[in-house]
Amino acid sequence: MTLAAYAAVAPSAGGIGWTMWIGFAIGQLYILARLCVKLLFWASETALFQGRLAHAGYVAAVKPVWPESPSAEAIIHS
Repeated sequence: MTLAAYAAVAPSAGGIGWTMWIGFAIGQLYILARLCVKLLFWASETALFQGRLAHAGYVAAVKPVWPESPSAEAIIHS
């Protein structure tokens, strides 16, 4: 879609003067639009991952438990 809009409004190549600057500006806007589309796609991928997969049971590591002495474990389990 972005490429079609660029092709529709871009002036012909080889112009001089103000048409050259308009062509340059349109080219820069085209690059900016491509960048925005790419960033939007990456943002949607990140949101999808965080919404479906990034929950505490999936990504959080188990908290380490410091081992008790054998005598303390014997008292707890008796």
